[in-house]
Amino acid sequence: MAQLASTWKAPRPQPEILPATVGQAAEYMAWFVNRRAYTRQTDRPNEDSGKYYFYQARDRRTKEPLGLDPLMIQKHLAGEQTVGLYAINPETQCSKWVAIDADYEGAYRDLRTLKWELEQDGVHAVVEMSRRGAHLWILCERPLPARLCRTYIYSLALRLDVPIKGTFRQVDGIEVFPRQDEIGSSEYGNAIRGPLGIHRANMHRYWFEDAPSTLADQIAYLRSVKRLTAAELETFTQGVSIGEWTFWETLCLERREVAGRRYIERRPQGPRDALRRSAGLHGPSEPYLHGGWLDPGILGSHPLSDNPDEEGQAHPDRKGAGDLRGVDPRRRSAQWERRGVGGR
Repeated sequence: MAQLASTWKAPRPQPEILPATVGQAAEYMAWFVNRRAYTRQTDRPNEDSGKYYFYQARDRRTKEPLGLDPLMIQKHLAGEQTVGLYAINPETQCSKWVAIDADYEGAYRDLRTLKWELEQDGVHAVVEMSRRGAHLWILCERPLPARLCRTYIYSLALRLDVPIKGTFRQVDGIEVFPRQDEIGSSEYGNAIRGPLGIHRANMHRYWFEDAPSTLADQIAYLRSVKRLTAAELETFTQGVSIGEWTFWETLCLERREVAGRRYIERRPQGPRDALRRSAGLHGPSEPYLHGGWLDPGILGSHPLSDNPDEEGQAHPDRKGAGDLRGVDPRRRSAQWERRGVGGR
């Protein structure tokens, strides 16, 4: 009896299957599907890691990638399958959305900080909880260049001291989708779990905040969300680029060594628009800063995986003196000075 008790395992929870209509699937595809290739989350954990990986859906006979269609989206919304969505259409190098994934300690505060700052620009972002953190989604009026989408979010995150995974040797931080500026015609880039689907690891469905937890209400809420326009994105990213020193100059960032680790602070204080567009305020450029502190994956130069896993292993807690993440951005400067972090 004792031996039987030691080998007994609790039954796996079953997903809640909801009715999903063809019309809901069609709207979802119009908002979120950038290309027909997609990934699917396995229903069984990996024997070695115990993780529920995403794999690229392929025809069993020909091994060619399967095409995403309304029927599969219906299954995703219903909870029968869980799909991952690629962020870039290789024919246009554009995306219908921007997603910010955060799953570290303090991640939710960082996403709320980004959401607050986005709202100051008139950009509406919606929060979707996830298994270990949350996702922040921005829907676009029409597909917008991946390069500009990434530039905009990176500029905000760096200005607000929100950690970006892979930059300044950060092992914890947000991950921005699209993950690449552009991809080749035979490449796929990275995928993220499609919203409103069930995570197969715990069979839990994660809803968007600010809307009732029913499929019909969630779709109606997404229908009403203000979209990011091309004109807005071009204004926000004017004079800013990733991978060049002008990126750092434009944001007026200064490197400081504090308590044995690197910090960045916003300098000089001034109007938000001036911070976006000013350049060359700190003398000659330092090209080595980029090469020494940015992970190649941040610039999209790493090999593109067709087996992405959006839910990776959690990393050790981000430590360091004067951690001010999650603080209202308007109060950061004064608190930096009181704590002696990057004070002038």
